[in-house]
Order: sequence, then structure tokens, then C-alpha cells
Amino acid sequence: MKIRDEMFDIKRLREIDSNGLERWQPIFKAMFPLTHPDIATVFAEWQIALPRLNRESYTKEQFIGELIGPQPALHVVHVGKSRRVFHYLDCMAEFVGLFLDSISLQSFSLEHEDPSRILDGLRSLGLESRANTNYPNALKRALALSDVCLQRA
Repeated sequence: MKIRDEMFDIKRLREIDSNGLERWQPIFKAMFPLTHPDIATVFAEWQIALPRLNRESYTKEQFIGELIGPQPALHVVHVGKSRRVFHYLDCMAEFVGLFLDSISLQSFSLEHEDPSRILDGLRSLGLESRANTNYPNALKRALALSDVCLQRA
């Protein structure tokens, strides 16, 4: 889940194939302010009991401060991101630098609806033996957290 500008976005991991490639599906997008039904959807996805809602709607700051902040299982991570997008062997490719507090992470990804094209691209770059790690898991590991809510800085 991430917040970028005034958009709250949830994607769900749908499958991991035998090669370790992941398929993610967007399941929820909403602009702030979030309404009660929006917030109910978010907390259901987190599998956390819906807190008492004292407002008709919540701005980004209210949502983070009043609803996420008190949840011990959740942590807000302010993320800075730089990326370069290009095409490689018919795949969409991306180099990314993430900056969170004093931690810097870098990643490379290939995307295509045909997994064999991704695998061919990884092999041609000598990256086929590298672990495929998605952003949520990489951030959890880097920050030693169980769950995170991403907010782009």
C-alpha cells in the first residue's frame, strides 16, 4: 500500500510462478480525503479492526496521524524515489533508488505479460540467480518491520 501525493493505492500479490516471478493486481485506489467506506476497505485489507471514525472524511494527514499512527502493527515510512524507465528486450525496465531515513536501496526490474521474456532479459544480464524481492518485503527487511504503509516524500 502506498500514498503518493493525494492518492492511496493498494495492490495485492496474486501469484508467484515457479520461476519466482510475481503478478500484482491493483485492488483499490482513492483520492484523499478518504470516506468511511474507503477507510473500511483499507482496514479490512490490513486485517485490522476498524477504529472509531470521528470524522465524515479524512485528509492524508488526519488518516496517517489519527488512524495509522495509533496502530502498533503499522508504520509509516517516508520514501524518496528516483527512477529511470526504459525498454530492454521488449520488456519495460526500471532502475530505482529508494531513500528512507538513512537507508538507501536500489533495484532493477523487468516487466512483461510474457514471463519468458522477463527470464530471457534477466539471463542476458546475468541476473537470473538474483533474488526477486518486491518493495514491501525489501522495505520490511531493511527497516525490520512487520507491516508498512508507504508515503512518497
